[in-house]
Amino acid sequence: MQVQEAVGKRGGVMGNEGAESQTSGGGTASGPVGFSQGAEVLVRELDAKNWEVREAFSYTGKSETFDVPVGMHTDFASVPRVFVWFLPRYGRYTLAAVLHDYLWRCRASKGRMAYVDADGTFRRAMREEGVPFLTRWMMWAAVRWGALQAERERRLAARLVASSALHPDRGALRDPTRHRHLDRPAPLPRV
Repeated sequence: MQVQEAVGKRGGVMGNEGAESQTSGGGTASGPVGFSQGAEVLVRELDAKNWEVREAFSYTGKSETFDVPVGMHTDFASVPRVFVWFLPRYGRYTLAAVLHDYLWRCRASKGRMAYVDADGTFRRAMREEGVPFLTRWMMWAAVRWGALQAERERRLAARLVASSALHPDRGALRDPTRHRHLDRPAPLPRV
């Protein structure tokens, strides 16, 4: 595996666990809203799509400060390959994309933040970094669509599990070659 390091100030290239600190209700008690002073993306390439953060940075929102730790993994902006010519995986929005990966992987997935709030923080961070309106809107819409798709899949999986637990003979794990009432092989269809 090739090891690469990349550095970028305010939107250059960059990389699962981390800590965050609460601020008082106003959000700006510890300083201005936005990324920490001198925040830059410093990462090490892990493979063709994944990177590891090599220098921690923080983002202060309206009511919380999120600390992105060293060792956190990122794939930057998860742009489908067919659209990379239009929206590269990194750019002025790189710090916001790494923050978004942290919020999804370390906060929302553990129930400590709603996915919709993580996506809203992503959009706000892009605005604060000067990402043009159309670019940030498309990127935010794409992550919201992805979140809705993931939620739909989670609900379907939960329904299938509940259905198979309540009705084992109708569950997804039932042997389709067995007749459900007589527990014998099903008859062959007539042709």
